[in-house]
Amino acid sequence: MAKKVEIVDDEGARASGAQISMCRELTNPLLLDDNLIAVCAQCFKGIQHRPNLPVANLIKLCEACVYATAGDPKFIVTKTTVDEVRDYFIKKGD
Repeated sequence: MAKKVEIVDDEGARASGAQISMCRELTNPLLLDDNLIAVCAQCFKGIQHRPNLPVANLIKLCEACVYATAGDPKFIVTKTTVDEVRDYFIKKGD
């Protein structure tokens, strides 16, 4: 079943009460050149995330751990991240 993703500005992300950042598994090369590298707080696998997380002190989890622990999570993404990913694919030509 497809999940709905709400696009919010940075203030909306801070106001959402988010406690977890779902991060992508570590790849080589990184999915986006300026991604930051971290470790999943639950399974300790390498993960990557965008450098501009709007909420301080988020628990960073890999996708598998989010789905295993969060039940039916609500997903939000910041407009900044949407714009960055869009610009990346336009530049890449996909």
